[in-house]
Amino acid sequence: MHIRIADQDRRGTEGYYYQRFVAGAPVSALVLADGHSGLVLGFSAQWSSPSPQQPFRYGGAARPATLASETARAMTDVVQQITPLASLVGLNSFDFLVDGREFVLLEVNPRPGATLDIFELQCTAPMFAMHVDACQGVLPRSPPTFERAAASAIVYSDEDIPRIPLLNWPGWTADRPIAGSAISAQSPLCTVFASAATAVQAKKLVQQRTQAILARLRARPS
Repeated sequence: MHIRIADQDRRGTEGYYYQRFVAGAPVSALVLADGHSGLVLGFSAQWSSPSPQQPFRYGGAARPATLASETARAMTDVVQQITPLASLVGLNSFDFLVDGREFVLLEVNPRPGATLDIFELQCTAPMFAMHVDACQGVLPRSPPTFERAAASAIVYSDEDIPRIPLLNWPGWTADRPIAGSAISAQSPLCTVFASAATAVQAKKLVQQRTQAILARLRARPS
């Protein structure tokens, strides 16, 4: 939410840093590490939900990401090289930009990433238990499997809401605002989730659910 396009003034400003713009689609790897080796649990694809003031605002993510097999292997190799150098443990996320079969590593987050929830959905093993075990140096012999694809999205309010009504929130929502609280336009309202047979279908479903939440709030009593 804090990223902006730099203007012509390239002088350094305290509290800010500059990155070269790179083309590509954002893809993250959720990685379980024991300090020496990293086990890639899966890749997810993200999308943005830009606003006039926040052109790179995070929108949501879906797994599994569609990657060429050789690209996925090369990204996994990067994970294996960096994990012991940084002594990573537990759940971590590696953020990439993927352009065709090429990719750039953007950053490594030594913590569970924003996509953790969609990996917990339909997972055959508890994520937190694996995180604790990995912090103690124990990795599973093989990655867990996922019964279905999953996606999540942030719902941003498209208008000021002076008072959130008392709603019967659907079970596929989280991070719900407290009834009576105020939400300003373009602020996060809640998170929605969906699972489906494919990542494309899961993404479509969370987008539909996003619109359903906004429509419900637009129809609230004044």
